[in-house]
Amino acid sequence: MGNFDFAATYDADLTKTFDGNGASYWSDMEFATDNWGGLATEVPLVVKLKNPSKVSSITLSQLGGSGGSISVFTNDRPSMDGAKQVGTNSFTSPDLTIPLPEPVTAQYVIVSIKNLPKLAAPKTRYGYGLRLAEIKVQ
Repeated sequence: MGNFDFAATYDADLTKTFDGNGASYWSDMEFATDNWGGLATEVPLVVKLKNPSKVSSITLSQLGGSGGSISVFTNDRPSMDGAKQVGTNSFTSPDLTIPLPEPVTAQYVIVSIKNLPKLAAPKTRYGYGLRLAEIKVQ
């Protein structure tokens, strides 16, 4: 999927995106620009479902950001190769629901973040990042 050494410190926090706690999140990374500070063209997060399942929508919950560019893909393996794009959008509120045009059966849902949202209250002088609290696949 790519080399994202700059984000490795936050790998352990990825489980917070499906822990059911809307106050916990991935990650505290902040950047001067919305393109991951030039370190990556996009960052894909792979969600493995317990079994191949019918997917009709994906909801992303985040804390304190607006804008950005998020695309969602489905696949039968954890790869962008052969993945089918099923939606794209940006954050205009804390919850972003991306309905699929028609339900798709998939084992993997890939959330690809191309451009980061602008943070309302950054912790550093850098204004772009994503505080991803939950990923819900319905």
